[in-house]
Amino acid sequence: MKRRIWLLVTMLLFTANTATADVRHGFGAGVQYAGFFGYQASVQSGRKNFRFGLGYIGVSTGFDYFITPRVAVGIQAFGSVFIYGSGVNLNYYFSPMPSAGWMIGVDVGRVHLSPVFGEDYTETASFISAGYRF
Repeated sequence: MKRRIWLLVTMLLFTANTATADVRHGFGAGVQYAGFFGYQASVQSGRKNFRFGLGYIGVSTGFDYFITPRVAVGIQAFGSVFIYGSGVNLNYYFSPMPSAGWMIGVDVGRVHLSPVFGEDYTETASFISAGYRF
């Protein structure tokens, strides 16, 4: 699973056209920021946004498509030593992209918990992500 996440990150980063892209950095909490508190780097090109998060718990990567300058839908993958998964997200940006500002998102997906805690199971789960981008 870790190889798949790194492969996805590499593919996303190298498919972005950086000549016309806007690189952003941010901090926040939730799946999109890879845990309780994390850093997110994103590359936006037109209506497409490729992102990578590194947090206290693990890593995450994703792709968002902006329906409007404030609303985006996307897909993502995340993982750490004891949990990994993938899902979809819906984000709202309080300032239109690519402006700096706050965002909040709802994430829904399949989560696999490894046997570190005594059980090995997969469930559907929902999370909230919130953060600030510079």
